[in-house]
Amino acid sequence: MATRVLLVDDAVAVRRRLRSGLALRGFDPEEAGDGLDALRRLERGAREGRPFAGVLLGAALADIEGLKLLTVIRSRYPALRVVLLSGTRDAGLEEAARARGADGVLQVSAPEGEVAAALAGSPEAEGPTGALRAAYVFLRLEDGLDPVAVLHALEAGPGVVWCDAVRDPEFRIALLVHAGDGEDGAARAAALAARVPGIASWESIPVRTPSLSEDLGPFVHDYRREHGGDATFYRTPGRATAYALVDVSPAALESLYVRLYFLGEVVEIDAALSGDRLILLLQADDFEGIRRAVSGRIRGLEGVVRIHEMRVIPFERS
Repeated sequence: MATRVLLVDDAVAVRRRLRSGLALRGFDPEEAGDGLDALRRLERGAREGRPFAGVLLGAALADIEGLKLLTVIRSRYPALRVVLLSGTRDAGLEEAARARGADGVLQVSAPEGEVAAALAGSPEAEGPTGALRAAYVFLRLEDGLDPVAVLHALEAGPGVVWCDAVRDPEFRIALLVHAGDGEDGAARAAALAARVPGIASWESIPVRTPSLSEDLGPFVHDYRREHGGDATFYRTPGRATAYALVDVSPAALESLYVRLYFLGEVVEIDAALSGDRLILLLQADDFEGIRRAVSGRIRGLEGVVRIHEMRVIPFERS
């Protein structure tokens, strides 16, 4: 059974990045947008026999100051592992948090592996391992079906991170789904799709974060540590957005992953479990910017075989 952890922060982008990284490392993360929501979820989990093993707690919440919430949580759940998340390096905050029982203090830009290790309580651990932990899922809809209605039915489902209508000759909806206890991302997506009328069929791509060599891995680690707290590091509402399925030569996957990770238009990158495809989420000021990135900076790279681009259709969610 995957280790349940609670991510508490009022910044949606921060929660989603950490949720993605922790889920791929075998955790079962749940999100809370403020302190009161966090307390309710902790109580509900304990009452239902599904307690959390750890909490990642933002230091600056809108409703309850982080150190005070840490004290409240620690007094009621003394065995719960609690890691404080700070926007900047602050020796005074770290000292105060340790004095109140925090098991660790990390910056918001800390790599997901470091966060996972802190929550697991081991400098080497990356959380429990499991089967397939996440999957991109692309849905075909029956003729005449309104994709917006399907989006509303799917986007609040368990484990759904992204849920978008896309402009594509074959597919109409794109999802990124993370796993729950005893599941993989593809199985959870299939269960969701089976409950929604009008979905004709779907295809899933199980994904992982690739293991990087000692030569290249530190560059990704340090870049994420330095820039992971920037708003531009994450998906931003209102910008042109597209998915790109990049078929690659397996021998070039690691080098392409690192090169594309640093590309300014890439806000999410995952490797297919098959080892021959990268899935990118790209953003730019307009679709012409995405086109230039795909045509001028990705398509010609050595090891890239073909690219399938799906533009996200923007619409106002009610």
